[in-house]
Amino acid sequence: MRAFLRHLISQFIFLFGLVWALVGTPLLIAGLLVWRSESELARRGVQAEARLVEKAYKSGSGKSGSYLVRYSFQDQRGAQRLGEARVSRKVWKDLPEGSRLPVLYLPERPEKNRLGGDLGWDWWVLPLVLGFLGLVFAPAGFVLVFLALRRTLKAMELLRNGVILTGRVLELREDLGTTINGRHPFVLVYGFRGPDGKEHQGQTQHLPQALEGRWQVGGSVTVICDPQDPSRHEADILGVRMPV
Repeated sequence: MRAFLRHLISQFIFLFGLVWALVGTPLLIAGLLVWRSESELARRGVQAEARLVEKAYKSGSGKSGSYLVRYSFQDQRGAQRLGEARVSRKVWKDLPEGSRLPVLYLPERPEKNRLGGDLGWDWWVLPLVLGFLGLVFAPAGFVLVFLALRRTLKAMELLRNGVILTGRVLELREDLGTTINGRHPFVLVYGFRGPDGKEHQGQTQHLPQALEGRWQVGGSVTVICDPQDPSRHEADILGVRMPV
């Protein structure tokens, strides 16, 4: 299991796919939850008139910020409720305190409310954006993870059942196209003579950083090969058959 996990996480597509899946899945779930909540308010909400009690500005990162209005309204039971909404800068400047504002709220849950009328925002925009991003990242991420898992399962099967050969280290190459934790990982390029008497060549997945100094160009490396199909081979850098 340890060798399986080390082989799996050495694959860039696994790490890349895992990040995409971890980012996309919460976005997709959040989009669905916001859609469910806001669509219920749009479908079953009750109109009321609120009074603007306070305007506020919340600064953000850089030059961005949020213009907020805080309002109060009376629900169907006669209780006073408070709400807060973000508005455009123009609306925020044009509304004096004490202004009458239309609101929409759920009768059984008045704490669920938002501005209505022309001041109301298009409620479907946020869940649509969240859902779109989730649908872009999550499926792509899970596909990459699946491909990495399948690749690792095939490699482990070959490493455990193939014939053991001695190969030669042809090159230790830094993968400049990949950056992991601020560094470029290395791959090992090897060659060997297969059971068919022919020369074959291949390269490893990214070497674990702790093993990068184990091999030198011109040195030997253990290679596991399918005797029926010598084009299928793996360098046993993780010691599945031979302890590292």
